[in-house]
Amino acid sequence: MQPLVIGGSFSAYEIAADIASHGLPVTHLFRRPSWIAHRYTHSDNGLIPLDLLSGRYPAPCFEIPDPEELEQRYYAGRTRLFGNPGTAHPALHISKSDEEVPVIISNNYLQHIKDRKITPVRGDIERFGKTSCLLNQRQEIYADGVILCTGYTAKLPIQNPALLSSLDYKQEDRIQPLVLNKGTLHPNHPSLGFVGIYRGPYFGVMEMQARWAAGVFSGQIRHPSSDQHEYELLVERQLRAQMPRPNFPRGGYVDYMAEFGAELGVLPHDLLAQAGDDSWVPMIPADFRRTGLGAKPELAAQQRNRVLKRLGL
Repeated sequence: MQPLVIGGSFSAYEIAADIASHGLPVTHLFRRPSWIAHRYTHSDNGLIPLDLLSGRYPAPCFEIPDPEELEQRYYAGRTRLFGNPGTAHPALHISKSDEEVPVIISNNYLQHIKDRKITPVRGDIERFGKTSCLLNQRQEIYADGVILCTGYTAKLPIQNPALLSSLDYKQEDRIQPLVLNKGTLHPNHPSLGFVGIYRGPYFGVMEMQARWAAGVFSGQIRHPSSDQHEYELLVERQLRAQMPRPNFPRGGYVDYMAEFGAELGVLPHDLLAQAGDDSWVPMIPADFRRTGLGAKPELAAQQRNRVLKRLGL
């Protein structure tokens, strides 16, 4: 059996690697290559998950530098961090002229490439046949099955053009399809909330978005002021206007969690103060359950101790 995986983001890389790990040769087709990072990184304490290394960062800077300078900065920095995947296969090579190259996290993909369990192919599909697909370079790829990992758009089946317009809805925008306060609330629609419009370490932010919306709707948390809404929507529009589009537009995961924590009154001030120093302090979603609305301090302490024990801390 020869499966073909089509797509250039997280799902495609991980599904191709998973199939290869079960002994099946895989062809992976994509339009553009990606930087590839491991899910874990080495430290003095052993292997550390990347999301636990998310530190505190300054607020986003929206000054747009010269495009060529920006491309050089991205290319040099990410080559230093991840290495150019083209060393594993020519189809994966990233050049300085490649635009908006995403970062993919996968432990085994590159090793499967080196072991020739995954064959990467760069190109566009012209048409499918019964047992193959033809690329626009006239190359033909034979496959017994096709797995489409070509992404999705946030389609809102709301028959109200005025409402969609007020949310700055762009269905084709896969990063920020809506302009909302922290991707969650909008001042013109106080009973409407969204959860899930976020790129980055995912589930902790989803929980904070849901807790914030539920708290506001139930009256346990005050609604943001008009000035707060106006500022946050301006930030969202500036993030959307950045070119090239960043893969993770929110920046620091811990700082973004802390923004929600401030709204909810659940900030772990002691840990955040330590994380602001030069020393690294791991932060997990349970840390935002220690105090305030919805607090479960005993469970939060148990979870934190479990994580620190796994890390040898």
